[in-house]
Amino acid sequence: MRVAVTGLGVVSAFGVGAAALRLALQEGRGGLSPVRHFDTSPYPSRLAGSVPGFDGGPQRKNAAFEFAVRAGTEALAQARPRGSVALVLGTSIGVTDGTHHALAERLAGALGLTGPVIAITTACCSSNNALGLGAELLEAGDVDAVLAGGTDQITEEMFAGFSMLGALSAGPCAPFSLPTGTTLGEGAGFVVLERAGEAAARGARTLSWVLGEALSCDAMHEVAPDATGRGVARCVGSALHQAQVAPAAVDYVNAHGTGTAHNDAAEWKGLTTALGRDSVLVSSTKGTLGHAQGAAGVLEIIASLLCLEDGRVPSTQNFAGPRNRCPGDPVGQATPRAATVQRWVATNSAFWGANASLVFSTQEVPTAPAARVRPRIVVAGFGSAAGTAELQRTLPRVDLSALDLPSRLVTCAVAEALGGLGPVVKGELREGLGLFLGAVAPSRDARTRFDASIEERGMAKLSAEAFTRMVTSAIGGACARLLGLRGPFTTLTSGFGSGLVALACAARYLELHDDVRGVVVASVDEREEPGATGRACAVLLAREGALPVTGPLLEVCLAGAGHLAQALAALGAPPPASTDDASVSGSLERLGGVLQALRSSGGSRVVGQSLGATSCAVRLTCSPENP
Repeated sequence: MRVAVTGLGVVSAFGVGAAALRLALQEGRGGLSPVRHFDTSPYPSRLAGSVPGFDGGPQRKNAAFEFAVRAGTEALAQARPRGSVALVLGTSIGVTDGTHHALAERLAGALGLTGPVIAITTACCSSNNALGLGAELLEAGDVDAVLAGGTDQITEEMFAGFSMLGALSAGPCAPFSLPTGTTLGEGAGFVVLERAGEAAARGARTLSWVLGEALSCDAMHEVAPDATGRGVARCVGSALHQAQVAPAAVDYVNAHGTGTAHNDAAEWKGLTTALGRDSVLVSSTKGTLGHAQGAAGVLEIIASLLCLEDGRVPSTQNFAGPRNRCPGDPVGQATPRAATVQRWVATNSAFWGANASLVFSTQEVPTAPAARVRPRIVVAGFGSAAGTAELQRTLPRVDLSALDLPSRLVTCAVAEALGGLGPVVKGELREGLGLFLGAVAPSRDARTRFDASIEERGMAKLSAEAFTRMVTSAIGGACARLLGLRGPFTTLTSGFGSGLVALACAARYLELHDDVRGVVVASVDEREEPGATGRACAVLLAREGALPVTGPLLEVCLAGAGHLAQALAALGAPPPASTDDASVSGSLERLGGVLQALRSSGGSRVVGQSLGATSCAVRLTCSPENP
């Protein structure tokens, strides 16, 4: 992979623009200050990395959108990309309103983007995940350029939730040091990504190169990381493998570094495992910017890019000496430190065990990495669920009352899709199987429980358990934990076409990551009408020969906004008569019906969908040698 970063834009605790952030980093100023837009007296912390000028009123309500418009505008003005520009937006803003794809489509309209629009919502690693998906769209040739990044804002719900989890620090966040705990932040950051050769051909100034990216899942707990660090190690190792960069060649790591006791220790263990050494230049910028949730990763990447341009790496502010099982010197000073860095890693982790890592280079790779032969991708299983009685029979020891409705539906459909692999994946296989979920919002069931806890106990005493389920990725996270899926994990949405787009992105991921054996793609509709229980569908995709099953070959085409005909034409299919079936799981359900028909009759069929800003088409072919 050789993807160029040709533009960046940022809104942070230091205000609007990269220049403001660069100056603050150079001067060693902290961005944590008292929260002004709600009363913090019931909470252990008064501080946050708030964006100045957004203290209240209508502007505060739409802050995440306003942050994103400003940051996206700056990035596009710097890069001036040509052709079809996609938007991949990472956010956790669903904690407040659940309209991830609506926010993304509104942003794309405000910025005048004409390419596909996809929202990623994997909590605190959403924006890292978005950059990785953007790079994959470019590698696949689906678009000319990508605006990728994230936006998030601090709400009292979020503040109260982290407080009830015991995660907030009374003082400023001090990653890898004391006191333990994190400080929340907000803002937005975006980068423009282009294929390196095309960026060079048009004379674009390249700020950095993306060489690799990867995802993984701890599949352990709602908020606590795998203490062994294996999830982080697996994610960083997979990104390095794709980048064809040896662990010994990594010069610097911008860590997630939340400041919480368990997360810092687990992450450091994972990093040392992945890199094969106990000493590496590492730092965290959360002591400077706060923990900006869905925007955290991209803000930290941009801070690193700005410092590296000056021959320095960002500092870990508020460091007062190392905690046990943490790095001894994570650039523990106020100002950036001079360093020679060529290859570096950015990694972030999130609720429900999600991890996302990227490998960057400060110098252009003189020649493209050796081309890999893209594997054929097969459909290895299909499952659906309109109820959850089957799950209770399959997993009799599971307490279904602890799961919200969509989590039960998805787990049931995924268990059926896994089929002969067993309902609970075990052994080495679990490390190579992942889950991509298409969904439009957090669970309504979880939202009801969350709101009830606030009404009964008050905001400051809301249910911590209900809070952890208010991220949309909780639906897939619960499934991954129950079924032992520790491979690549993400949740994405593009409106009612989410299921098919998730399948397209999963197929791309499998093509580009030869260390992954398969990905289960799932989609869920919680309730379509009063009295309905909802439905979920799941498709198991695999690299041909990687799993002890076979199925029809799968080919994928992802096209830009309003261009379903283009996507279908690329697959040799006629234009669609209509695009009905306005449901998230509908596209995968139709694909499952086509799959069943092909198994009995052979031939080739295309399933396409164009709802919202993104079109997608998938061709299933049942060939004689692979019936």
